[in-house]
Amino acid sequence: MPINQILLSLLWLSTMVDYGNLQRSHNRLPSQWYNICKAKPGLSCLGSTTDTRVVNVMRKKLHTCVVCDVGPNDIWNFHDFRSFLQHSSRNYAMAVRCHDGGNITLPFPMRAAGLEYISITNCLIVDYMSEYFDTTIDTIPDTLIQSSITDSVMYVDILNLAAVANEMSNMTKSAKCGPEKNIMVSIARNISYAFAELPERIENEILTNFTSYTATNFIRGLLTSSHICVYSNLFEMDISVSNTRGAKFDSILVHNAGYPKLQTLKVSDSFLSKIPERFNDWRLYLPRLMTLDLSHNNIADFSGVLDYGDRFRESKIGTLDLRYNRISTIALDELEYLRYHSFVKIDIRNNPFICDCDMRDFIDYFSRPNDLMKGGNASQYDYLRRLKCQEPPSLKGRTIVDLNFNEIGC
Repeated sequence: MPINQILLSLLWLSTMVDYGNLQRSHNRLPSQWYNICKAKPGLSCLGSTTDTRVVNVMRKKLHTCVVCDVGPNDIWNFHDFRSFLQHSSRNYAMAVRCHDGGNITLPFPMRAAGLEYISITNCLIVDYMSEYFDTTIDTIPDTLIQSSITDSVMYVDILNLAAVANEMSNMTKSAKCGPEKNIMVSIARNISYAFAELPERIENEILTNFTSYTATNFIRGLLTSSHICVYSNLFEMDISVSNTRGAKFDSILVHNAGYPKLQTLKVSDSFLSKIPERFNDWRLYLPRLMTLDLSHNNIADFSGVLDYGDRFRESKIGTLDLRYNRISTIALDELEYLRYHSFVKIDIRNNPFICDCDMRDFIDYFSRPNDLMKGGNASQYDYLRRLKCQEPPSLKGRTIVDLNFNEIGC
C-alpha cells in the first residue's frame, strides 16, 4: 500500500476514534451544551481546595465531571441539564466558569437528580428566584454534596423581586432550605447584585416602594416561614465578601434551622460594624462550631459574646476570629470578661490598637498576676502579651505591655 494511502487510512482511523470519543462524551451532556461544555471521567472538575471529606464521599460513586466555559454569546440553561438528567442514571459534578460577561440561567436551589457537586465562578446569574414557589421542585431528589457560587453577580428584576417579597411566606421548603439533605459544604462568596433598568415613568415610584417595603417583606417572609431546615451533614459554610449583608441575616440563618455538625462559618469582609446579635450566642445556635470567622470587618467591640460552658460532652475550644477589625483599645472589664471563657477563644490580633492612656489598665493588668492567665485560659490568651501598637506613629510596632505610662501620655 502506498505511503500516502497508509497516512490517509491512519488519519481516517484517528478521526473515527476521536469521533467515537466525542460521541460518548456528548452522550453525557445536553445537546445545547456541546460547544461550551466537556464531559470528563471521575472527579477531575473538583476544585483543588475541595475538602477531602467531600472527595471521599463522592469517590464512592461513579461520576461524570462536566466543565463549562461560558462566554457572552453562549447559552447555558440549568433547565436543559435537569431535563437531560431525567433520562440519565449517572451522578454528576459540574464546574462552570464565565468570562467576558457570560451569563447563565440558574434557579435556586439548583436541584437536579444526580447532581452532587456544582461550582459557579465569575458569572452573571439570571432567574435565580424563579422557582421559589414551584412545588414540583420539592419532588426532585436533593443530591448536592457541595454547592459553590463565587465572584458572581445576581441579575435582579426589581418588579419581580417586589412580587416575590410579598409572597415569601409561601415559598416552598426546597427554596427556604436550599440544598439540605446531603450538603456538606456551602459556599456563596463575593456575591453582588445588578438590577434591571426600569421604565423612566415608573422608576421613582418603584424605587420608593422598593426601599420602603420590599426588603422588609422579604425578611419578614423568611422569618415567618414554618419550614424547618436541618443540615445534618453540613460542616462548612462560607458567606464571606459582601457589601449587601442584611441587618438580620444572622436571624435568618438560624431561624427554624439546625446545624448539628457545622464546624466552620466564614463571614469575613462583609462590612459588619458589630457582631451580629445571634453570633454573640453562637455556641447556643451552632453547638459544634469550631471557627466563626468575622475577620476583615469593622467591628470595634467584643464584650457581648457568651460562652455557655460545656453544654455538650464533645465541646472543644472554638475560636471567634476578630482579626483585622476596628478594635482600638481593650478595657479592664473586657479583660475580666475574657477570663470566664472556657470554650470560646476570641482572637483580636492584627487590630489597629491606639496606644494612649486608654490602654493604661491593659498594661497594668499584665504587669501583675491575674486570673486571665491561669488554668485553661493561659494558653488561649497568652497572645495578648504580644499585641502591638498601630498608633500613634511614634509607638507603631511596639509591644503594648512593654510600654510605660509616660510613653502612652498618662
